[in-house]
Amino acid sequence: MAEVTVEMRRHSAAHLMARAIMNLFEDVQVDIGPATDEGFYYDFDLPARLSPEDFPKIEAEIARLIALDEPFVRKEVTADEAKKLLAGQKYKLERLADVVADGVAISTYAVGDYVEMCRGPHVEHAKQIGVVKLMRVAGSYYRGDVKNKMLQRVYGIVAKDQAEMDEIVARAEEAKRRDHRK
Repeated sequence: MAEVTVEMRRHSAAHLMARAIMNLFEDVQVDIGPATDEGFYYDFDLPARLSPEDFPKIEAEIARLIALDEPFVRKEVTADEAKKLLAGQKYKLERLADVVADGVAISTYAVGDYVEMCRGPHVEHAKQIGVVKLMRVAGSYYRGDVKNKMLQRVYGIVAKDQAEMDEIVARAEEAKRRDHRK
């Protein structure tokens, strides 16, 4: 088993957050969901406006998915196979067209019934992610272009366990309290 890095945990958590939101809400379109220096985010297009009040139920669904401990399975596919896997996801299909045009191999990761076009890397099993906390939601234009539709970007963080999460949250709250811009 390869060493599990924080980037792998963050990136894998983004996939589970997308899956959780798709499980909980109707008509969800997903775009991208990378790891960041502080955590991860994912962009969504859905009829419901997400707010911090939604976070507890989304976090509970993520925790349920983590507890299933399903494997993250990587598979290289053809463009036609990828189109079938991503059917109904308009943003993903547009991103797929970019990949096909660039001639890059198409890799996917599946965890349970959620399949994502992705380079990885990811954890081997969901329990390796640890604990996930959602932090905020913001607007984000598709492909960063103000002419495109505004999506909802949900940010989150991961920790190995609840004790580490409590420390991370306490540090973030202290940094916010000491912010000189207020």
